[in-house]
Amino acid sequence: LKRDKNVDKETARATFDEFGASGTQVKLFYYVLGHQSYSDFLSIKERVNLKIHAKLESIGAGLAFPTQTLHLRSHENIKLQTPKKKRANA
Repeated sequence: LKRDKNVDKETARATFDEFGASGTQVKLFYYVLGHQSYSDFLSIKERVNLKIHAKLESIGAGLAFPTQTLHLRSHENIKLQTPKKKRANA
């Protein structure tokens, strides 16, 4: 973070936040400098975030993405019905 020309070096930091459901939570804080518009801000933010992602991948650190598992139980007395197709008016 501190090597990027558009990141405020005085306030950029990474902190261990907490233990989450699927891993540890780390937060990165940085202020974007040198943007003239919201579009510029978004471009800089994307570039910085992609650099962070590339660095994490290069050192073998994986990122956990939120997932859910849905378990369905079948029951022989339940009959599934498919919706009937509507006919076009003639």
